[in-house]
Amino acid sequence: MTNFEKIKNMSRKELAKFIDSLGGDECFCDYCENGVCDYSCSVGYENWLEMEVEE
Repeated sequence: MTNFEKIKNMSRKELAKFIDSLGGDECFCDYCENGVCDYSCSVGYENWLEMEVEE
């Protein structure tokens, strides 16, 4: 299995946790950008993954 296949097979929750683990101390989730990080960043990433794409 390649890394691409592993990532492609992840659920939104698993992918959000994976993205959160890559960031280290820095976070770029929507909650932190707005200064309201009452949630874990993985929840912010999961919400971002569920958003519609702007074209």
